Amino acid sequence: MKAKIFQTVPLLCVLVMTLCVLQNGCHKSKPSSPTPPEPSWHLENPWPTSNPFVGVWGSSGSDVFVVSGDGPIVRYNGKKWSDIGGGVFFKLNCVWGSSGSDVYAAGSNSNFLHYDGSSWTQMTAGAEKYIRGIWGSSTKDVFCVGRGGTILHYDGTSWTSMNSGTSSWLLALWGSSSSDVFAVGDAGTILHYNGASWSSINSGTASCLRAVWGSSNKDIFAVGADGTIIHYNGTSWSFMESGIGYDLHGV
Repeated sequence: MKAKIFQTVPLLCVLVMTLCVLQNGCHKSKPSSPTPPEPSWHLENPWPTSNPFVGVWGSSGSDVFVVSGDGPIVRYNGKKWSDIGGGVFFKLNCVWGSSGSDVYAAGSNSNFLHYDGSSWTQMTAGAEKYIRGIWGSSTKDVFCVGRGGTILHYDGTSWTSMNSGTSSWLLALWGSSSSDVFAVGDAGTILHYNGASWSSINSGTASCLRAVWGSSNKDIFAVGADGTIIHYNGTSWSFMESGIGYDLHGV
């Protein structure tokens, strides 16, 4: 009887040691990486004002400019927002820059401003203009659009008027280069600039178009009233179903 007991004990010890080795081996395996959280939106309240912010542009995630219809100009440095308008409120609708030290903002009452990295200065643009959109390919090639088919161009020295060929409101513009610029506006208006002149393009819609943006000259989106979205493939514009009936103001 004793011999059988001594034979059983070593066997149990071997089984226990085997289980320990297997268990320790599992513990040594590299743990799986935690699943990263899904990206989400959160509220940013840059400045206490009752006036809506209507224009935004940034050179990076830590250098963003925001303008309002009749309030402050604020800048985000990646951590906090600060007033860079010197406490002066301007009637502005849009902002664009070639860098954080070369920023242009425009709006109503001939408010044309330039930021050099430290302060804003007033620019002269001739007769009173109401500007809704601004875009440029460089500091010497900036376009503005607005009321009554207004198109202005800045060559690095002065602003001059351009013939748009339309009296419709123009609300936004975007380009892939200085010779490939699109402007959109009221009643489905779309204009194209080829470096020499502006011409009208059939948009296929009569809806007011409020914003335009593209990743290239063959991939451009325009959005507007009642959920309108149209896409340009380099040849023609086509309608896209948005599934909503709300006005779209940016893209």
